[in-house]
Amino acid sequence: MLGILTRIGTKLWIYRKLTKDDYVIILSTVFEIAQAIATSTATANGYGEHIKTLSDDQKTALMKSQYAAEILSIVSLASSKISYVMFVRSITAVPLDRKLALVLIIILSVWGFVSVITVAFQCQPLPTWDYLAGKCYDRRSWQNFFSISNIVTEIVIISQTLVIIARIQTKLSRKLKIAFVFCLRVFVVASAIAQIVVLNNTFDDPDVTYATWSVSVTNQLVLCSSIITACSAQLKPFLDSLRSSGMRLDALTGSYQYKSQRHFGYDSNHNRYANYGSNPASKQRSINLRSLTGRSVQPENDLATNEAYVSASRPSPDWDQSSATSQSKIIREVRTFAVTEERRRSSDADEIL
Repeated sequence: MLGILTRIGTKLWIYRKLTKDDYVIILSTVFEIAQAIATSTATANGYGEHIKTLSDDQKTALMKSQYAAEILSIVSLASSKISYVMFVRSITAVPLDRKLALVLIIILSVWGFVSVITVAFQCQPLPTWDYLAGKCYDRRSWQNFFSISNIVTEIVIISQTLVIIARIQTKLSRKLKIAFVFCLRVFVVASAIAQIVVLNNTFDDPDVTYATWSVSVTNQLVLCSSIITACSAQLKPFLDSLRSSGMRLDALTGSYQYKSQRHFGYDSNHNRYANYGSNPASKQRSINLRSLTGRSVQPENDLATNEAYVSASRPSPDWDQSSATSQSKIIREVRTFAVTEERRRSSDADEIL
């Protein structure tokens, strides 16, 4: 609760709005609270006590609560993972990284949905929650599979994040700081490993209501660590560090713009296509600072044209983003620089645009 409230408070205080990943993490927290309530209800009905001391009504209420808690925990865990990937996707402008993040979001959604369906129909005949008297599938194998798949998805999420960080054009110390915050997700992996160990050490115990209490504790560690680490990357100092390193934060602030345009092959001044097959050794280069001088000087002995335009605009300073002055509402400074490399045929060498 402290983690999610800090995240939401930071977003509203600085950016005056919430984004899609915030709503998903809120949903995850709601399901986690519901899961904790269901587990507490199971405890109130004897979960954690010896099975011989429980009445039939207590066993029934206990299994119903465990059934609900297991489904809610899956939804909460999947939602927190999706929220984290959505945030990572929003801070990168590389098309390939954004596509991979979208694929990962789809995979996590399918993973959560299939897991919920599997748990919902774990035992036959009805009721499906009665794992003591009903005929159920191998619940131990299923829980091991779910925990392992949880670890695998976390490793994939962390790996994709590290690849994005590695591409940042900034000094190594800053990269390491950013990577450290994102790699806090390893706590989810550690909790899942602990859950597997505890599960396999207690699952075959006949005193199932007493021996498996530690499984519920490790499950809470998995859920809470997943939510907290999804929130840790969205505190103001870390967001400022991301912005200063060149990451894309326009989804959060609306003030950071990333534009990249490249023009190849067509010379708009001479209405012809450039020849890229000419010998590079016979070419000379020119730099067109069109946004600064409005002129383009052509070199001699050029055989073809090659133009590349790169535009970039600077974000507003940190001190101005959260201010209420006229500067933060009205004044915006946008500087555009265009760098053009042009190669002309010798007949056009003396031309000045």
